[in-house]
Amino acid sequence: MGKTTLVVAAALTALMFGWQALHLYESQQAVAERDSGECPTRAVESAYSAGERLDYLTEEVEHSLFLWGANATQSPLPELGLRFEATSSELDVSLEQALSLSKGKVLAAVEQLDAAHAPLHGQVAEIMSLVSRSQPDLAAAQMSGSEFTSRRADYTVALDAMWTASREHLVVQLDKERRAEVLSVGVALVLFALAVGAWGLFVGQIRRSQARVEKEEQQRHRAEEDLLQAQKMDALGSMAGGIAHDFNNLVTAIWGSASSAKSQLPADHAVMPALERIEDASEQANGVVRALLAFSRRADSVKTPVEMGALIDSTAALLAPILPASVDLVIDHPADTDLWVMGDATQLQQSLMNLALNGHEAMPKGGRLVVRSWPCTESPEGPRIAGEVIDTGEGMTPELISRIFEPFFTTRAPGQGTGLGLAMIHGIVTDHGGRIRVESKPGKGTSVFIDLPAIDAPIGEVVGDAGSPVVDRVGGGLVLLVEDHQHVREIMAETLEVAGFEVLQATSGEEFLEGFEEAGDSIGLMIADVDIPPPSGIECIRRLRARGVAIPAIVITGTPAPGLEEAIGDLAVVLRKPFTMGRLVEVAAELVEGAPV
Repeated sequence: MGKTTLVVAAALTALMFGWQALHLYESQQAVAERDSGECPTRAVESAYSAGERLDYLTEEVEHSLFLWGANATQSPLPELGLRFEATSSELDVSLEQALSLSKGKVLAAVEQLDAAHAPLHGQVAEIMSLVSRSQPDLAAAQMSGSEFTSRRADYTVALDAMWTASREHLVVQLDKERRAEVLSVGVALVLFALAVGAWGLFVGQIRRSQARVEKEEQQRHRAEEDLLQAQKMDALGSMAGGIAHDFNNLVTAIWGSASSAKSQLPADHAVMPALERIEDASEQANGVVRALLAFSRRADSVKTPVEMGALIDSTAALLAPILPASVDLVIDHPADTDLWVMGDATQLQQSLMNLALNGHEAMPKGGRLVVRSWPCTESPEGPRIAGEVIDTGEGMTPELISRIFEPFFTTRAPGQGTGLGLAMIHGIVTDHGGRIRVESKPGKGTSVFIDLPAIDAPIGEVVGDAGSPVVDRVGGGLVLLVEDHQHVREIMAETLEVAGFEVLQATSGEEFLEGFEEAGDSIGLMIADVDIPPPSGIECIRRLRARGVAIPAIVITGTPAPGLEEAIGDLAVVLRKPFTMGRLVEVAAELVEGAPV
C-alpha cells in the first residue's frame, strides 16, 4: 500500500510539473510568435494604419482640388499625390503581409480591402494625371462623379470592415486564451491538491509554495496592468506631442489674424463679437492641447492666480448658448467673497465645461444642472476652495464610478467618445494639488466634487493675455524673421510692420543666415522658429552668437519641448505658440529698446 501510494504520489507530482512545463512552453511560444513579426493582429493593424492614412490623403486631395480650382497645379496637390503614392505602396506591402497571415473572416476582410484599394488608387492616379496636365475641371468632374464616389465608398466600407473583423477576432482570441488559462490553472490546481494529499508530510511546505505562487501571479497581473497603462499613456503622449506643433501653428495664425482684424476695425463694428469668439475659441483650443500634454506628462501646466467665481461665471456664459431650454443651469458662488486658487485658468475652465456637458448628456429629457463653488476653511490641510457640478440625470452604478477616471474607459458608443475626458480632469485636478470625488446613484443624478488649495488674493489686478489687441506703433528697425509655416509667418510679419518694424522674411535656416549676411548691421531683432528646414532656428542663433553677434533674438516654438528655456539660456527669449500678436510686439519692442522681458 505504501509503495502504491508512493508511486501514485510520484506520478501525480511528475504529472503536475509536466503540465506546468507544458503551459510555460506554450506561453513562451505564444510570446515568441507575437514578437516574431508573424502576428496576424499586428499585420492587420499595420494595414489599417496605412489604409486610414490613405483615406485621409484622398480626402485632402479632394479638398485641395475643389479649393484651388483652376490653380490646382499651384496647390499642394502635387505633394499630396506623392504622399498618396507612397502611402498606397505602404498599404500594398502591409496588405500582402496581412493576406499571408490572416484566416477566416479577417482574411476575407483583408481581401475585400485589397480589392477595393486598386480601383480607388486608379481613380486618384487618373485625377492627379488630369491635374498634372492642367485639366483641373476634368479632374474635379471625375472626382465628383459617381464612379469615384462609389470606389471611395467601397474602400471606406472595406477599411471599416477589416478593422471590425480584426477586433472581433482579437476578442475571440483573447477569450480563447483566457479560457485556456483558466483550464490550465484548474488542472494544475487539481493535480496540486492530489499531490498535497499524497505527500501529507509536506503539506506545510506545499501551502507556503502555493501562497508564493499566488502572490507572484497577482504581481504579474499588476505589472501587466501597469505596463499596459504606461503604454497607453506613452502612445497618448506621442500623439499629443506630434500634433502640438502643427496645431499650435494653426491656432497662432487664427488667433493672430482675429486680433489683427480687431485692431483695424472700430469697436462697434458688426463683426467684433465674431472676432472675439474666435479669440476665445483659440484660447480654449490652446488650453485643450496644454491639458492633453500635461495629462500625458509631455508638458507642464502654467499656473497663475485664478478667481473661481469669475471663472464659473465665464464658463456659464459659454454654456448658456449650448444647453437646451430643457436644462435649467444654476450658478451659485458667494458674490462678496473672492475664491482664489493657483492654477491654469484654461485647464480649470475646460474641466468645468466637460463636467457640465457630461451632466447635460446624462439628462436627455432635461433637468437641473448646478455649478457652484464656496470657501472651505475646515480642511485639515488648510483653506481650500470647493467646487461642485450636480446634475439630476440618470446616475451611475458603483461599478461605473470605480472606473470613470481610467484612461480610455467610456460608456459611449464607438466613435462617440475617447474615454479621456474624465481622466484628463482627474489629472488636471491632481496636478493642481486638488482632489476629486464622485457621488451617484442610478436614477438619482450625479455630483462631482472638487477642492483645490486656496491662496490669498493677489496684489493688483490679474490680467490675462487672451484678448490683448495688437498694440499701436512702438518704433522701428529691421526684423529678420524665419518661420516655415506660411500663415504664421505672414501674420507675424504683418503685425510687426503695422507696429513700425521692417521685416525681412525667410522660410529656412539657410535663408535666415543668407538674409543676415545681406542685411548685416541694419538688423535690430532676430526671430527664429525652432522647427524649420535645417539648420534649426536654435542652431542659427548659436552660430551667430559664436561669431560675436549680440543682436537681440526671439526663439518661437509650437512643440512641447520641456526645458527649452533652460537649454537656450541667454541666447534668446523663448516665446511659445500660440501667442497673441500683442505679446509678440510687446516682447519685440522691449528687446529692441534694451528693456528686460
